[in-house]
Amino acid sequence: MTQEERVGSLIHKLRRCFRFIHHHADGGKWSQNRVLRELRWHGDMTQRNLQEHIGIQQSSLSELVAKMEQQQLISRSPYPDDRRQVLIGLTDEGRRLLAESEATDL
Repeated sequence: MTQEERVGSLIHKLRRCFRFIHHHADGGKWSQNRVLRELRWHGDMTQRNLQEHIGIQQSSLSELVAKMEQQQLISRSPYPDDRRQVLIGLTDEGRRLLAESEATDL
């Protein structure tokens, strides 16, 4: 293995470690906070749009959204033009939790 390949391998491993630490440092709430941030930034959106913004698998997002709705962090409401879709939006509790999370990140 060349020096360049070893450095590349080390960088790859460090990135994996960073993602693991970053994800678990907040008790596994990293994905949840990402959803909350996207909704705050872009406003209400469909689950498909949210999936495109976050870049996770549909099944993972469905499970996450269901848990977050149960915790009253997000709400679902009918999409005005298409009853087959729903809009996902932030609740006051979701905004509060996001602000609290960002305050501890400082």
